[in-house]
Amino acid sequence: MNRAEIKKFALKLMQEVWKPYNDEKVKDFYHQDMIGYHRDQIIGRNDVENRLLWDKKNLTDPVYMIENLVVGDNEFSIHFSYRAKDIKTGEIFKAETMYFYRLEDDLIKQFWTLASVDFDYLERV
Repeated sequence: MNRAEIKKFALKLMQEVWKPYNDEKVKDFYHQDMIGYHRDQIIGRNDVENRLLWDKKNLTDPVYMIENLVVGDNEFSIHFSYRAKDIKTGEIFKAETMYFYRLEDDLIKQFWTLASVDFDYLERV
């Protein structure tokens, strides 16, 4: 993919996977043997699908505000703020996240993430 196509891919990832919590679309964006890294966690494609299923069950009205999107050769980084409402309590969950993605065969092969989340909320759920 060229850089314009990678930018389109990144925006489509947010619109088709993350905003609607669509675990069924993960296969269209992530390699089966994809590896992600978040703190001490090693994340596989099944973990991404399970996260979306958890979000779909527990959160509603997601809002993503893309702060910055930088595209390189077979890679992109995206910085966004996110908020959603807890289905049970109505409480708002907030996070600010930065993902660094590496692509192979036009799919996500690796990613690294840095996140600043509302830990008070996470302790209550």
